[in-house]
Amino acid sequence: MTKVVLQRHFSLYPGMAVRAHADHLTLASVDEIKTLQKSGWMPVGSVEFCLAAMIHQEVDPSFVSSYPKPLQGFLHRKIWLDTVAGVIANGRRVFVKPSARQKLFTGFVWPDGDGQEIALKDLPANDVLWCADPVSFTQEWRYYVCNGKVLGAGRYDDNDAEDPVFEMMLHYAASEMAKQYQDAPAGYSIDLGVLDDGKVALVEVNDGWALGFYSGSCASSDYFDLLCARWDEITGIDHG
Repeated sequence: MTKVVLQRHFSLYPGMAVRAHADHLTLASVDEIKTLQKSGWMPVGSVEFCLAAMIHQEVDPSFVSSYPKPLQGFLHRKIWLDTVAGVIANGRRVFVKPSARQKLFTGFVWPDGDGQEIALKDLPANDVLWCADPVSFTQEWRYYVCNGKVLGAGRYDDNDAEDPVFEMMLHYAASEMAKQYQDAPAGYSIDLGVLDDGKVALVEVNDGWALGFYSGSCASSDYFDLLCARWDEITGIDHG
C-alpha cells in the first residue's frame, strides 16, 4: 500500500497525480510533519516539505549531481566548481547553482541583479557552487526517467513554436543519456535544451523527489511510479 503525505496547496498537476494513484492520502503543511508517524509514507511537495519529511523520518537527504560525469559531454559549455567567495570576488558574469545541496536554490546568472543575487550573498563563503558559462536556450524540455526508461517529456520554456525535427533530436538525446547514465537514481529527470546555435545540450539533471510534473508530459501513473521508485530507493525499500 502506497501511503502519501501531500503538501497542502501544492502545485496542481503533481497533486492531481498523487490523488489519482495513492492508496492512502494525507494532507499536511511543513509545520504538521512533526506530528506524523516516523516512517511508512512518501512526501510529495516542495523541496522544503520533502527535506522536512526526510529529517522527520531520519532519512539522509539524497542529492544527485546536476551534471553527472557520464553526461558532461552533452553540456556543450564549460562548467567548473568554485566557492561563493570566489564567485563574488571574481566579478565575472557566470551561471551559478548549488553543488552539494542541489535543491537549495534555482540556478541563475550572477550578478545580473534581478533579485536572486540575495540567495548567493546569504550563503556561507566557503559553500561550493557549480559554475557555467552563460548560454541561451531557444527551447527547454524535461524528460522523465524511471529505472532507465524515458517515460515522456514536457516543454517548460515560454516559446511554444513547434519543431518536429528538434523534438526528435531531443528525444534521441534523452534516450542516449539515459543509457549512458549507468549509476542513475531510480527516478529522475533530464532537462534538455536547444542552444541558439542549434545544438541539443543538457540543461541539468534533477533528482526524483520534489520533482515538478508538466501536464501532458507522461501518464500521471508513470510520474507517480517514478516518485515511488525514487522514494523506495532513498529509504532502502525493496519490493522485488
